[in-house]
Amino acid sequence: MWLLDGGDAFGNAHSISSLDDKLMGEYLLKGMGLCGYDAMTLGEEDFRFGETFLAEQIAEADFAFTSANVMRQADELPYATQFFTKTIGDTTVGVIGVLFEEDKEQVEAASAIDGVAVTIEPVLSAIATTQAAMGEVDLVVVLAHMPTTAALELAEELTDTHVVVAAHDQAGPTGQQVNNLVLVSTGYDGKWIGHLDLVVDPEGRLSKANWSSVDLDDSWADDPALAALYQDYLQRLETEAETIVQDIPQETPTGGSYVGSAQCISCHPDQATHWATTQHANAFATLVETNHDYSPSCFPCHTVGFGFIGGFLLPNMTPAMANVQCESCHGAGADHVALPALGFAPPAVTQCTKCHTPDNSPQFDMLTYLPQVQH
Repeated sequence: MWLLDGGDAFGNAHSISSLDDKLMGEYLLKGMGLCGYDAMTLGEEDFRFGETFLAEQIAEADFAFTSANVMRQADELPYATQFFTKTIGDTTVGVIGVLFEEDKEQVEAASAIDGVAVTIEPVLSAIATTQAAMGEVDLVVVLAHMPTTAALELAEELTDTHVVVAAHDQAGPTGQQVNNLVLVSTGYDGKWIGHLDLVVDPEGRLSKANWSSVDLDDSWADDPALAALYQDYLQRLETEAETIVQDIPQETPTGGSYVGSAQCISCHPDQATHWATTQHANAFATLVETNHDYSPSCFPCHTVGFGFIGGFLLPNMTPAMANVQCESCHGAGADHVALPALGFAPPAVTQCTKCHTPDNSPQFDMLTYLPQVQH
């Protein structure tokens, strides 16, 4: 068996805190090592903190990093190992990693932040050059960090390849036959694990391919070693919490600044009484129960005003701004408190879906949920 990953281990450009993402990325790679991963290809987001940080993580990882078309700008040499081979039984498998050419500008800009600047070479020519250098193998796998549509176009051009594994889409796993090879997509965010069984005939042709995927839902028990590693990550978040939140910009919201629900109660007692009966009023308790009360990625949906002036910072700093409060739905209230006669706009239902996303709240139904919090 060969366990592979399609890249983008270091979060995404829309994350709340870069320092939190760095820590998350470090622990993700440690977890992959515990799982026994063989190799990971590079994605564009793996360069988002500069090349120095990436190089440090590559040096610490217990598995290999591969990419045939990521090159150093200074000397045009490969940045990572271009291919890997592994013998499984009587079959020698070669894996070639590639990164989507359309990410060239983003990767070049990000890698130039710190460390060694890199560039992205054309995928097809990089695969051809690498296959020649790799020599004879029984099975060729291209691990392609690119959208499935681009991987399909790539697969149609390849002649001496048996499998293309695509990783980039925010969609579930898929599998299909393309000419004489198999194209599979593994899903995203570790929600599935794909399983591909292959048989190669004596002439080197792919004679059998069985593709399946497993939904990594709550029915799976936590691995003790991985669970312990995750708790260590959460403890690191608490230990380094003040440094992490200092890295988060405090923006000025529409409405002046956040003031907290205590400022609202005197004028809106009936609404406050109803709010206290809802799950919104105890939203932060769910973080405490699961040891996520120092996890910045959870704060936007379990506190009020995180990342804005007057909003939540940390539970030991701003406890009065915990939970989903009035301003979570109605917006910052400082201007309204100063001049109540100006009135206050009702919340838009789009506020709900900022947090009740399919990933965060898969059972959410607006018609069912909204009446429970209206007042």
